[in-house]
Amino acid sequence: MIIHRYPISISIMIKLLLVLVLFSTVSVRADASSQDAIADDEFVSRAIQLQKEKVKINPYSHDIVSPFNVGNSQKSSIDHVNLWVYFTDKKKTTANSTTTINLNQQSLSRRSSRSEHAVGALKNIYQNSNSKSSADYVIDSFDVPINQIYIDRVVAVDSSLISVRHRSNWLNAVSITVRLDNNLSTLDEKEAELSKLVKRIKTLPNVLKVIEVSQIKSTSSEQKPLTASKSLINEDLVNLVNGVDYAQSFKQLSQINIIDAHTNGYTGKGVTILILDTGFYKDHESLKNCKIVGEHNFIDNTSETQGPLGDPQNSHGTYILSNLAAYQPGKMIGAAYNANYLLAKTEIVSKEIPVEEDYFISALEWGESQGVDVVTASLGYNEWYKYWDLTGDSAISKAVDIATGKGVVVY
Repeated sequence: MIIHRYPISISIMIKLLLVLVLFSTVSVRADASSQDAIADDEFVSRAIQLQKEKVKINPYSHDIVSPFNVGNSQKSSIDHVNLWVYFTDKKKTTANSTTTINLNQQSLSRRSSRSEHAVGALKNIYQNSNSKSSADYVIDSFDVPINQIYIDRVVAVDSSLISVRHRSNWLNAVSITVRLDNNLSTLDEKEAELSKLVKRIKTLPNVLKVIEVSQIKSTSSEQKPLTASKSLINEDLVNLVNGVDYAQSFKQLSQINIIDAHTNGYTGKGVTILILDTGFYKDHESLKNCKIVGEHNFIDNTSETQGPLGDPQNSHGTYILSNLAAYQPGKMIGAAYNANYLLAKTEIVSKEIPVEEDYFISALEWGESQGVDVVTASLGYNEWYKYWDLTGDSAISKAVDIATGKGVVVY
């Protein structure tokens, strides 16, 4: 995971995120007429485009490099390959006639309120539009699960080698792992076998495209365990505002006017924030009052995002969470300490690999279904994307666009 460390990065992040939190708070409180007033052409255009595209999305304009297009020294470590398999549609069949869409009430309410001003434009692409209300547009085909028969066909190509990692209803695609046969003695044999499997998958009914995801670009990213330098902490510092001692937090928060926001009642209450990061040490004393409403470890597919004390995976995620959610008067106050938090462990500290995008997309869909208002992810995938690749056509960009179209603010 690439983590940006600049002297003003945390302050800028907090300031921008607070603006998003304030926006979300106002949006939650606003009535339909005020939402109509904040409508803008860009939002409406995006919503219309997303509805028109429906599930027939081609998330890539180009193939990502094959995992075998690398030096010989790197080839020797390849024992599996991750692929995105995209499908053409979500047609129901007799064996796939029952679908369950898992959205909580908060997600439905957010969608309904924040897409209200786009409903008039969306009606133009539906028949019998006059009979539809805003509620008819809250759930769309992006939410419909992938046809399980399509997935089963992919796995059946060779169930001993193929397994499903993640599925994205939004992209109508699955991320699969193809394990390379250990009985194959040479890399050329492995590459030939993989090509055969990919060809068979591509020829399956209802398969739109197969993307081979590079697995070889990685970098070390040192993360030190959570420690505090005594030289940076002044235990005697007191900064009282309305009876609350902001202590060490006062200077950084006052620089970006968060103290004033708190004074005016904007502390994040009623807003749900999703953090996508490395992991979170929730037992830290400053986070004992943090309102965590859900969490998931997408790396290990468990419900626990905290590692053991001293685990480097905890570090960066805890930094971000504490800047937002900490509430320990006399030591530290976060920018949005009254918000609700969803925690997603999606980033691997020790290396940078494209499969982290799978985790990101899965976490984004999960958070949206849980009613998130704001998403923050302080990371960048610049190991395998170049400037000329930043066209908005990648799977992760498509997922962010869809989330935005559903009323989520993604930062």
